Amino acid sequence: MRFLSHLRFMPANVRKVKRPKWNQTEMKVYTREDFPVLLAALEHEPLIYRVLVNLALVSGLRQGELLGLTWDNVDLDTSTITVTQSLSYTITEGLQLKEPKTKGSKAQKPLQAKLSPCCAS
Repeated sequence: MRFLSHLRFMPANVRKVKRPKWNQTEMKVYTREDFPVLLAALEHEPLIYRVLVNLALVSGLRQGELLGLTWDNVDLDTSTITVTQSLSYTITEGLQLKEPKTKGSKAQKPLQAKLSPCCAS
């Protein structure tokens, strides 16, 4: 409550105010059984969406990491993807390329030699 010393007046009963409880919701993840259903739902969507979703499923990359990829990050000879940046958006700064969230994100990821048939144009 140190910050209260900067106020011109002390709010009444400030110590009795209860903080609202914050419940962290459990993250929902797709299972392998969900993959065919998800890919089938994208069948008539533009190729870029089919490729991004397929790549997300096989690589485990985060949304910003996927959107930050460039062709320089893809090595078809070694079938790997190297994440060097992540695309993020804030209201104040707009779109920005930043460092990935964790050091593990910067590691090379194996690229599946055979993408799902949904990625065929």
